[in-house]
Amino acid sequence: MITERCNLKCVHCAVPEEDSPVSSELTTAEWDAFIALIAAEGVEALTISGGEASLRADAPLLLEAAAQRIARVTLLTNGLIRNSAIAEFVAVQQRHPHVGMHVSVDGASAATHDIIRGRGTFRATYSRLEALRAAGGAVTGVHTVLHRDNLDEFDDMVALVLGLGASVWTVFPVAALGRARHGGLTSLTPEQWAAVTARLADVRSRLGLDVGQMGPVLNDDWPSHMPMTPRGRSEVSHNVVVGPDGAIFTCPPLRDHLLGTVRSQHTASDWHTTLRAGEAIVESVCRSCQFRLLCTGIDPDRPFQLVEEPRWAGRPDGVLAERLSITGNGER
Repeated sequence: MITERCNLKCVHCAVPEEDSPVSSELTTAEWDAFIALIAAEGVEALTISGGEASLRADAPLLLEAAAQRIARVTLLTNGLIRNSAIAEFVAVQQRHPHVGMHVSVDGASAATHDIIRGRGTFRATYSRLEALRAAGGAVTGVHTVLHRDNLDEFDDMVALVLGLGASVWTVFPVAALGRARHGGLTSLTPEQWAAVTARLADVRSRLGLDVGQMGPVLNDDWPSHMPMTPRGRSEVSHNVVVGPDGAIFTCPPLRDHLLGTVRSQHTASDWHTTLRAGEAIVESVCRSCQFRLLCTGIDPDRPFQLVEEPRWAGRPDGVLAERLSITGNGER
């Protein structure tokens, strides 16, 4: 997350930190050195995101730095890219075909997209994306938050994704994090999630679209008393998150449990120590975290499983606190 500044105030935002001061953000040189270190130590995929990542003038430079060193690089954007930066991002994509651009689109029309992202954003986003594509750039993926007010546009969203030339469609639930705790969007019911899972499988097999389903949220969208529960692609997350100020953590809900900072990463040994600390937290928390499917996604080939007793216990901070009290280790 190279910045938390944003040009939108979406009602479902899980990380509403648009006013995070610029003065706390890492410099271009610091990001470049960190990217070089983790690339040399085997990081296979890097997503550059925000806030709105394109608000940083050096975002194309950082994308280029990653593309030169890492096999799979993705820029995550809300699509409202500065006109002056479009040509720079396109140039990076043309030099490096493995660089993807994933865009957040939360409806197939202004009626649904704009109620989340603000009046006029659907039209503005489409205009910028068309300019990017006309210049030779590519939209490779679309991210969509599904809720009860846009579910009727499911088929239209599939058409929109294909129309943009994207090969990836990733759908998310409304997660009660950040501003979304008070955003007023209504989550899907378990029955609706089951139907969505089946429809996504059909889209995947019939159209060849790479579909990623990140959710539902266990306990909130999928009650613990249901015998048939969603199956994740894995039991634990394999991601590490880095904030604009260089804080390294396992996931946004566990942001206060720092693994280290970018400014403390000088050698391969420093990085591996950070990863081991993350693995310890992940092993303690992921399997019981109600947000686990937001990180691992649903297994597309075996999306459901029968369970006698659900293993998720609540929010990650609570799960971690319980584990620490059991082990008697109160250190972070």
